[in-house]
Amino acid sequence: MSPFKVTGVEPFSRKNAPVQLREEQMDNTQKLVEISSNLQFVDRDQWPSIEDLAKGYDDYLPPKTAKLDGQSLTLFDGPDATSSFQLMVGDVFSWKGEGSEVSAPGDVFEMRPGVFYLTFADAEQSTERTLVFDQNKGRGWLFESSLTENERGIRTRTVTSTVALPGQQLQALERTSKLVGKHALHRYNDRDWYEHFYLNSGTFSWHCLRGIERGAADTENCAHYEVADGLYILNWTESNLPVESVVLVDFSENRSVGRFFCWEKSVNRTVRMVFGAYSYIANSFQYPALPDN
Repeated sequence: MSPFKVTGVEPFSRKNAPVQLREEQMDNTQKLVEISSNLQFVDRDQWPSIEDLAKGYDDYLPPKTAKLDGQSLTLFDGPDATSSFQLMVGDVFSWKGEGSEVSAPGDVFEMRPGVFYLTFADAEQSTERTLVFDQNKGRGWLFESSLTENERGIRTRTVTSTVALPGQQLQALERTSKLVGKHALHRYNDRDWYEHFYLNSGTFSWHCLRGIERGAADTENCAHYEVADGLYILNWTESNLPVESVVLVDFSENRSVGRFFCWEKSVNRTVRMVFGAYSYIANSFQYPALPDN
């Protein structure tokens, strides 16, 4: 058996998976250290295409939920909660906002009781909207990724906003520093293992330990938001490739779900993928106290 495979992954068990991970965590971490010591720098020209990278990342998706099917969510956003949009959830999502109307298939996951991750793209796949919605508090956070163009060609960008049901107060989307100094491991499938180093509240580094991008690494603009204790949103824009990612990671349950919204130059179109992973904190670094001057 591969040292990176946890027995009993199918069917997914929220109760047992973290236990399985903890039992193998130390053994796997040592193996990953040995693997990492044999890796070398990989030039950007040697990275695989986004299309090749997209294969297999849905192997460890958590189960989808139908708990919101048939519900119509009217959510307000903006500094004064004066603008709104309506989202009808089901096999096909229906979105009606100011100046836009979209009907498209979508995905819904319940990562904690009453905390949902919803994502869908428009028919042309020129925009992807991801909503982290806390039904218990009637509010959430919206991430809208789209295409833009600059001197580097077609790139991607994400606009974030806080949203709430009528009568509920908006909760500011504030970055957290609780992940700073943490070293996390994310396993997307039997093939692909990545490590993250959270450097500050707006930057992280990733490194592929095993898989199709083996040895590739980079440092990205990444915002960290805390939804609840141990539950975080990671939103990053890649510097080398036109890629936007929004991930909801639960380090208490060792699970994460997310999506990539990408532009693939070689085929002249967007590529999107929804992925899941087993995720856990491998190490934490405590920074020493520094003098004020």
